[in-house]
Amino acid sequence: ELERRAAEWLSVEPQLVVATCNATVGISAAVSASKSGNWTVPAWTFPATVLGTICGGGSVELVDINSATWLPDRISTTPGIGRVSVIPFGGAIPPDLLAGDDDHVVDAAASLATKPNLRSLPQSTAVVFSLHATKALGGAEGGLVVFGSVDRADFARSWINFGFAGRRESRLLG
Repeated sequence: ELERRAAEWLSVEPQLVVATCNATVGISAAVSASKSGNWTVPAWTFPATVLGTICGGGSVELVDINSATWLPDRISTTPGIGRVSVIPFGGAIPPDLLAGDDDHVVDAAASLATKPNLRSLPQSTAVVFSLHATKALGGAEGGLVVFGSVDRADFARSWINFGFAGRRESRLLG
């Protein structure tokens, strides 16, 4: 029910939304479901952003941010390098940030109340929200990940469930 309502709020299909125990696990699941092994991550962020990326199997290169936009100064154009963007302070997600076909995880932990329209989310992008009690829509703890791809959402569901995906055996590290 939570995933269905979040999907409605964010203008996406319900199968693209994955509820997680917290946003850090959501970041890990999004990284794990991607093809990139290396990630650029803003040096100015909450530790969970970096730790979630590493726990999802990614190696991290910290990059400086632009003091006017709070976004990374540079985006790698090297194939196979994903990027993590952070939307601080519950800000709105700039629509142009969601453009592109590189692996991209957006840590929008406190931005759920801005009601972003994620209908046109690229397949290689995931947006992570926190439901921690300190957020506008708090639920004590929890997270939501919106994927641009049903395949990646399904992989993440299996990943957060110890590798189980409708069978009685664990099929992947999770």
